[in-house]
Amino acid sequence: MHSELTGKWPDYTCVLAYIDRVLREIGNAFPEQVIARHLKIRVPKDADNPFGYETTSQKEEYGISEANVIENIPQILKKYAPDYFFCLIKIEQIIPGMYEEFIRDVLQSQAILAIGYDYSSISGEVGESLHVSFVCEVSNGHINLIDYYIDKKGKKIEVDYPTIIQSIRRISGGFWIVSSKENLNNLSKSYEF
Repeated sequence: MHSELTGKWPDYTCVLAYIDRVLREIGNAFPEQVIARHLKIRVPKDADNPFGYETTSQKEEYGISEANVIENIPQILKKYAPDYFFCLIKIEQIIPGMYEEFIRDVLQSQAILAIGYDYSSISGEVGESLHVSFVCEVSNGHINLIDYYIDKKGKKIEVDYPTIIQSIRRISGGFWIVSSKENLNNLSKSYEF
């Protein structure tokens, strides 16, 4: 079994790494196995599968669907962190040209912000690689991410702003926000989502 704060997560479990980190950030850490059982992740039959996820031979089914993200994460927060709420804002919901301001406003609001994007756009891998990483800051035309899937201690990734926006658009990804209900309502009013 993987130790709690070292190493890399098993393949196809970046959403598990994401929710594990969210709960740690808000002071409600739970064993990986406890959180893992709440996510509808599917993995290849020959994959490292310490959490006993359903297996599939259909490549397009690997990982977790957006519908399951939208269903599973709020349920997990309701059970383990009831004062926090999840909101997935698709990139199409934000007016083009307002992305950087939106990211800054979310970060300044003290919300936990991550992005769903195509990791292959920044890694050079061939094909799509749907992924989620936390946003630390936007500065000097770059966005600084931290990824707890690649390294449980957090791997810092700096990407130029146009590349990361393109990688979000490429998969019709978006912004993953965890915050208080009041904070989310204020952001919603400002950006009309």
